[in-house]
Amino acid sequence: MLTEAWLAVLVILACAAGLGLGVRHTLETRTSSLSVAADGQTRLTEELESVIPLRDGRSYRVRLHATSEPITDDDAMRDPGALRTRSASIERTTADDTDAPGAFLAFDEASLRDGPMRIALPEGALLLRGERGAESFLSGQLAFDARYRSWSAAGGLRSMVSAFVDGAANLLAAIGIPVSLGVALMGVMVASFAGTTMDTACRLQRYVIQELSRTFLPRPPQQACIACGYDLSGLHVGMTCPECGSGAPPVEGAASLAAQRRAASVFNPFKWLSTAWGAALFAIVSAAMLAAMPAQGQAWSLANAGQGGLILWPLFGATNQLLAGLAFIVLYAWLRATGRARWFTVGPTLFMLLVPASAMAWQGFIGNAENPSWLTQRNWTLVGVASATLALESWLIVEAIIRMARPLHAPPDDERTTNDAAP
Repeated sequence: MLTEAWLAVLVILACAAGLGLGVRHTLETRTSSLSVAADGQTRLTEELESVIPLRDGRSYRVRLHATSEPITDDDAMRDPGALRTRSASIERTTADDTDAPGAFLAFDEASLRDGPMRIALPEGALLLRGERGAESFLSGQLAFDARYRSWSAAGGLRSMVSAFVDGAANLLAAIGIPVSLGVALMGVMVASFAGTTMDTACRLQRYVIQELSRTFLPRPPQQACIACGYDLSGLHVGMTCPECGSGAPPVEGAASLAAQRRAASVFNPFKWLSTAWGAALFAIVSAAMLAAMPAQGQAWSLANAGQGGLILWPLFGATNQLLAGLAFIVLYAWLRATGRARWFTVGPTLFMLLVPASAMAWQGFIGNAENPSWLTQRNWTLVGVASATLALESWLIVEAIIRMARPLHAPPDDERTTNDAAP
């Protein structure tokens, strides 16, 4: 739990404060052409452009005009080398993508000759590099708005992972670790976390499949042989098992999984799903089939296969936090059973149950104009999984409340009924 808490703090710091330390913004080539100057020398000329969006709908448009050294042969034509920036400009545009009057900055070759130039803007700072294919470096509010200008821009697996990796690399750079090394370390951390998550998910899914399959197996006999599970109900005590000849005393209410599987038919699929190998195979194959699916609304092909995990990605955050809420319920029950103070768990429990559930309900069934609900989009997969998740969460909460209302050592209802009916 402490490890999860530390990881959560690191993610929050990286995605918030870390991004404020700087975000790289690529300048893309807008036009590229060969030009012949008055002296007869041929040079490669490129126009580089980058649009930096802001939260309020406005944006900055950065443009660079760069040329190469004179091209003298075919080899230089194929690889003209580094381009020298001759001029640069920054324009501020309005929400309708029109240039705002008086918001224009221009820089000549002399001001860019000494390397990257830091330009102070009202929303932050821009570090401008004049190299071919280079990146501008944003900091302050500019960096934060570049990633979190809207919910749609901040959403998506790629945006979330890159925000964590870049932000954490910036934090590591503040203590002297190079940014490139920090990006590599955080990438390894994300990959390791994904690998352990897959292992844990397969393991938990196997447990769930085994438990659910067991409920569909035939009920075991009231008395069964401890060796082979043969039904010994109605036989005299002390008799040997007619099936295997064991003289061991019968097991009362033998509810072992082995006894249930023996009583099931060979054609019952839950017989092999209740085994460890069968449940694990089903979990892995079903997950692989989901991963091989294309994105929502696309036909399957080799080109777009392998994006099935993105179908359920919008549910990842809410379901993960709901598990934390259920873990708080277990913690509360344990503290109650051991007689320890438990009042301090009530607030976090309610928060971790209500906030993710309300977020999932809003995304699934309410939405707004900018972010329509999954029901409005007719995304039945997400609607179905969200509905099942909310229903199961409500069921577990109600069961927990009913159990907490009983005396601490009171038996469950089924045990009380059995004991009352016994002679």
